[in-house]
This record gives sequence, C-alpha cells and structure tokens, in this order.
Amino acid sequence: MLYSIGVHVSMTDDLQLKTPTKQLPALRLSWDSTTAPETPVSLPIAAQVRVTRDGLDIHAERTGSFASDEAAHVHIPKEQIIGIDVYLMPDMSDNTDPSWNEGLESYAVVRHADPFDVVPFFESKLSSGKAYWLKAFTKAVEERLGVEPKVTEENQSTRKRRLIQENTGKV
Repeated sequence: MLYSIGVHVSMTDDLQLKTPTKQLPALRLSWDSTTAPETPVSLPIAAQVRVTRDGLDIHAERTGSFASDEAAHVHIPKEQIIGIDVYLMPDMSDNTDPSWNEGLESYAVVRHADPFDVVPFFESKLSSGKAYWLKAFTKAVEERLGVEPKVTEENQSTRKRRLIQENTGKV
C-alpha cells in the first residue's frame, strides 16, 4: 500500500479510476466518401455513428441546405467488416476555416464486404477535426465488435509522404 499526504492509494483504487462511468454516445463524424456504387445521401455529410455489437450504424442527416434536406440510416453488419484503418492527426483549431484544413483531419477507413461479391470490398471514410472522436471510435470498435483497427499517428509531413507513396506505389 502507498500513502501520500494521509490518503490511502492501492492498485484496486487505480483500476476503479480507469473504469468508464458512461458509455460513449453516438460519435459525431463526417461521412466523407465511399466506394460503394450507390449512396442514400450526397457525401460528405454530417453523421452520427454508433458502434453496436451487431455492427456500425451511420445516421446521416443534412437539413437547411439549398439543394434539399436528406437523411439516411446505414447499417454495416459486423460480419461484413473486413478491416479498419485509423489515421490520427493533431487536432484542428476550432476557429479555423475548415477549407484551410482539408486533408488534415483524423479519419477512419472502414473496409466492408460487397454483398454481391462483385469487388473484394468497399471503403467508407469517416472523419473528424478532433482526434478524440476517432480514438473513441477505435475503442468502441475494439470493445463492441472485437475488431482491432490499425492505428497510425501522423503529422502533416508523414501524411503527405504516406499519400505520395500510396499514389505512386513506391515505398
């Protein structure tokens, strides 16, 4: 046992501090893109993403737009999730114009099966200007789906280098 200024601290106290007191709510992310041939809404769109034991639920909604209001609910079943890559970037400033930070957000690429087996998989990209929400997504996916995402921490130069390598095929 450890004592500090008259306070008793033990290993069980430490474990209790790390136990979450609340379940994560729906995660507010942007659904940026997908390689699926049809989407129920125009992308990118704000989305609330819930990770359940059955899969991913994406509720996307746009209201008050010039074109038209639209909403959709998409479910990606657990058994169709092939893999997830998460790319974490430093947080964007809250008062910065988003167009100046385009491409600098943290994001996840979810690979999911094509139900018709035409292509090996589809990819859907979910993003946020705050890395916290992608870290929360990673945690929820691990705990609820049993899928361990590949997580890569990046900065502007490492992201640029990775994207160049991916686009040219050079390592």
